Amino acid sequence: MKEKQTHIFKASLLFPVGLLGIAFSKNIYIAMAFAFLLGFAFVNFFTVSNSFIQHQTEQRLKGRIMSFFSFVFLGFTPIGNIFAGILVDHLGIKTVLIIYSFLCLLLGTLFLRILPRKLSN
Repeated sequence: MKEKQTHIFKASLLFPVGLLGIAFSKNIYIAMAFAFLLGFAFVNFFTVSNSFIQHQTEQRLKGRIMSFFSFVFLGFTPIGNIFAGILVDHLGIKTVLIIYSFLCLLLGTLFLRILPRKLSN
């Protein structure tokens, strides 16, 4: 399990790096490289998190937990997109990408510091 936690942590660090890279890049090819990094980090995070949750869940609760996991990842995306669009209209794309990258870094670090304590209880 420790390997999965480490992998999740590394992916959660790469994601804000990709966001910041896109925010500050002025060259389309550099932005595309950061977009690739962003997608790579997201797919890794999503896949390993999914596997981690399934290994931590009792067999009788797996269907409920995985439906909730899917709801959170896929169901809240349209709401987040609307919110991001409103922020971009008011603050600009670069500012929103910077804010989101720092939020991802802060909340990801906080969550991954709390997770090992919760698993040991």
